[in-house]
Amino acid sequence: DQNPQQAGNTGGGTAIGSNTRVYRKHQQIGGTLETRVSPSSTVSAMVYGGQRDNQQYQQLGGGRVVTINRDFSGLDVKWAHQARWGDMPVSLVAGMSYDRMEDIRQQNGAAAGVIGALTRDDSQRVRNFDQYVQGTIEPSSSWLVVAGLRNTSVRFELANRYASTPVTTGSGTLNYASTNPVIGVTYRVSPSVNLYANFGKGFETPTTVEVSYTGNPLVAPTTGPNLSIQPSISKNYEGGVKALVSEHTRLNAALYRIDTEREIVQDQGSGTTASFKNAGRTRRQGLELSFDSELPQNFALYGAMTWSSASFVDAFSTVVSGTAFNIAAGNRIPGTYRRTAYGELSWRHAGSGFHSALETIQFSDTYTNDTNVQKADGYGILNLRAGFTQKFGGWTLREFARIENLNNRRYVSSVRVNAAQNTTGAAFEPGAPRNWMIGFSASHRF
Repeated sequence: DQNPQQAGNTGGGTAIGSNTRVYRKHQQIGGTLETRVSPSSTVSAMVYGGQRDNQQYQQLGGGRVVTINRDFSGLDVKWAHQARWGDMPVSLVAGMSYDRMEDIRQQNGAAAGVIGALTRDDSQRVRNFDQYVQGTIEPSSSWLVVAGLRNTSVRFELANRYASTPVTTGSGTLNYASTNPVIGVTYRVSPSVNLYANFGKGFETPTTVEVSYTGNPLVAPTTGPNLSIQPSISKNYEGGVKALVSEHTRLNAALYRIDTEREIVQDQGSGTTASFKNAGRTRRQGLELSFDSELPQNFALYGAMTWSSASFVDAFSTVVSGTAFNIAAGNRIPGTYRRTAYGELSWRHAGSGFHSALETIQFSDTYTNDTNVQKADGYGILNLRAGFTQKFGGWTLREFARIENLNNRRYVSSVRVNAAQNTTGAAFEPGAPRNWMIGFSASHRF
């Protein structure tokens, strides 16, 4: 509940003295087309593209400006088929997707918030090409089996554009590929109760931030990129129940566990000005509950709760400003929450298309660093939304208004993970005070 404006107002080492600020602009367009090629088969395509510009004035290093201009686009094409294998209904989906992204990352000095000389100019291109297939079969009225396979290839192309002549330092390529299965089984205990279990494998590539540096970029910021870092790999387990407990109430419950190897962690430096490496194992596990209930007089009640544990299974070390910190096995993964909850009470008036809801969001505390020596307190806020919906012809029009943080709570909305391995106020990002927005949307179905 402390004042989020206590960053200070004098000197270049404070947020206000450095005139810190952020500018963002996002533009995106996309479309989906689906056509039936036979009575039992459809083909669909989705395409998108856009641009996102981000410029942030920071107090770090005596003041600097970080600019990221991003272009992105993608395409997904898939074929879906429904059939019968004897008396058993079967379905098959096969497709491929291609996505690309290019970031132009630049950094300038910025004394007292005034932009200065260029100190970094990188091009980071990433593209992926995936092929996937998934099948579903119902051996009997009580059983449903789903199985799938996805092959993914990812390529990073990293180029240093800072020097006036071509250089190889700070440039390189990374190629990753993996094929991962998924399988799931559902058993219908009764018309109103289903039990299910799923298993899948996955892999997660490093981000462009995580491949940017080697060594300690706070000491030698021109070293990089990191061409030895590997994707993390995981095994994912989930089991649960979905039940219609009454004519108007649905309940879902699930247990999950994710075992990860080669977890990507901070190596040297702090925050995003750091190098990263593969460490050992981590484990994330928990319980998820949700319910959805229709109440009399057009009211409805919805709630979702999660209890989770996310921790390092293996110990590792990280270095900040020449000091080594040993991260103990069992430490919580920073930025994760033991408990989260969302609930809403909504009301609709069908005749006018009016809808409204009162929302509540709850988060428990979370650690800010791997050493677990500092954490942000938990919080709860209220939101209110309302709007109208009209449909005519193929058009759907929506007008809406929203008030967030209705109770005007002072809270930490997010943390800068590993801004330091000891205590620092720089790890906390305050949430917005009470704020509002109004909007309008229109969509057309062809």
